[in-house]
Amino acid sequence: MVWHLLVSHPDLKQMRTKWESVEADSAKLPTPLKTGNRMIVARAPYRITLGGGGTDLPSFYEKHGGFIFAMSIDKYLSIIINPTVIDRRIRLEYLQSELVEHASQLRHALAREALLLHKIETAMEITSIGDLPAQRSGSSGTYLVALLAALHAYRRTAGTPMEIAEEACNIEIVRLKEPVGKQDQYMAALVDCAAWEISTSGEVKTHTVALSQSALHEFIGNTHMYYIGSQRNASSILRLQNDAALDKKRSDHHAWSTICKRIKEIGLQILDALKARIRSVRQVCWTITGSRRRA
Repeated sequence: MVWHLLVSHPDLKQMRTKWESVEADSAKLPTPLKTGNRMIVARAPYRITLGGGGTDLPSFYEKHGGFIFAMSIDKYLSIIINPTVIDRRIRLEYLQSELVEHASQLRHALAREALLLHKIETAMEITSIGDLPAQRSGSSGTYLVALLAALHAYRRTAGTPMEIAEEACNIEIVRLKEPVGKQDQYMAALVDCAAWEISTSGEVKTHTVALSQSALHEFIGNTHMYYIGSQRNASSILRLQNDAALDKKRSDHHAWSTICKRIKEIGLQILDALKARIRSVRQVCWTITGSRRRA
C-alpha cells in the first residue's frame, strides 16, 4: 500500500521513497522524518459510492452486516498544518476562521476532536483546501483522514491507512455521535476501487476490485458527474434514516430496514456485474428503474 497521504517536507523525495518501499503494516512502517517547526501538507481523495450506500451505518450493520462498493476519484481535500512560533494560539481556516487559546474551544468539531485525540492543544495553524465544495463526496471523512495523517506526521507516529480510517470513524461515530457510516473514512484512507464487508461487530474487511483496463475505461467513459449548484446537509438525511432504524415503534422502521437490505443486494449485484461484464450494470439499473415505475 502506497502511503499517499504523507507529507510535503523539505526531504519529500527521501521520505516518499521510504513510505512507498514498505507494506502498510505498522511493524514495517518507518518513523517519519523529524518535521520540527516546518509546514506539513497531507491530502486525501473524495469518493463515489457505486453500491451499498447506507448499509455502513451502525444502526444497520450491527443487525444485518453492511456492504459497500465504492471508488476514490482524482479530486482531493488538502490539509496544511504549521506549528506557530509567535504565540500559542490555535488558528483554524475553513469556510470560516477561528482563533482560540485552546483546541477545546474550537467550534469545528472534527478539527477539535482530532487535535484533542492527539494531545495537540495549542500552537498550531490548520488550513483546508478542497477541489470540491463542502459537504460533497464524503467530505467530513476525507477532511478527518487528511488531518489525522498530517497530525501523525507531526507527532512522528506511524499509522497504517486502516488505523487512520478507524481513528476517523471513532471520532465521528463514537466521540461526536454523528449519524454517519464508515465508507467515507475508509475510502479516503485506502484510495482505490474497493468493496468491503462490515460485520455486526463493526469489523471491516476490504479487498481491491481488480477491473480489466477495458472494463475500467468503458465504465469511466459512461460515467458523468455534474455540479448543479445546490447543496444539502447529509447529516440530517442520515439522522432520519438512523432514527427510523433504531426506533421499532416508528411507522417507517420496517420500511427503512427493508430498503437498506435491498440496497445491499443491489450493491452486490452491481459488483458482480462490473466484474463479469461492464454492460450488465446498465441492465441492473434498468431493471431497478423499471420495477420502481411499475410499483
